[in-house]
Formats: sequence, structure tokens, C-alpha cells
Amino acid sequence: MSPGLCHPVSRQFVNGEESPQALPERDDGTAVATCENCFMLSFQVQEHGTSSCTQGTKTHALGRVAPGNGVVIIQDGSVWVAGQDGTRTAAKAKSIIFYEAGDWVEYGTSDWFKVEEYWAASEPEGAAEARLAAVFGPQDS
Repeated sequence: MSPGLCHPVSRQFVNGEESPQALPERDDGTAVATCENCFMLSFQVQEHGTSSCTQGTKTHALGRVAPGNGVVIIQDGSVWVAGQDGTRTAAKAKSIIFYEAGDWVEYGTSDWFKVEEYWAASEPEGAAEARLAAVFGPQDS
């Protein structure tokens, strides 16, 4: 599944009443992002944040699995966005990258950026600390 794709949901009616319908699923059983008209997809924000670095700073956000649907908004500068296979794609300011739950989220820059992130779910408790410990070793409290 590619970030940013919209998967229309057909609506069913029985005796003039809309009938509930299961959301489409990925191979791993997680629900895919859906919208009825492919122009609007929304979610309630559960986790958000802002990241930035100054010009000439090489920065890399540690990769993680998207905890839920989300967007990364590139406000200023430029970034590379990597898939789980490590393939990087360039993106620059005033771009929005959409992720579905379970997608790999990793980005960085060799210049500078300011980004905002909005997620429909929060990471499990301790997940961020575990990522940091895997790279930098255990941290003292």
C-alpha cells in the first residue's frame, strides 16, 4: 500500500436504510484508510508534534511504524522520506505525506526543515524509548 492512496468504500442500502459494511483490510488484517468520495479523509488527532533543525544541520528521525493514520506536513525546507526498504524520496516545503496505520515512517534532511506530524493513534507506551535505546544504548533516568 502506498502512502496517500484513497480506497473508496461502496455504500449499501437495504430497504432504504444504509447497511453497515466492513472496512477493506490489508493482507495483515489491519483496516486501510477509506473515504467515500476520495476528496476527504479525516481522523481525530491523538498524537502530534513539531520538529525542526537549522540550516546546514544533518538530521534523521528514527524510523517507526505509523501508530495510526497520519500526516507529516513539510512547512519549510526539504526532507527525504524513506520506506522500510530504505529507498528515499525527496519532498520539499508545502508538501503533505499521508501514512496509513502500519506504514513505515522515516524522514530526514542534509539541509534544514520544519515539519508537523498528526496521528490518529499514539505509540504504545515505551516504544520511543525502545527505539532510542536500540540506537544509543540504555538511557539513565
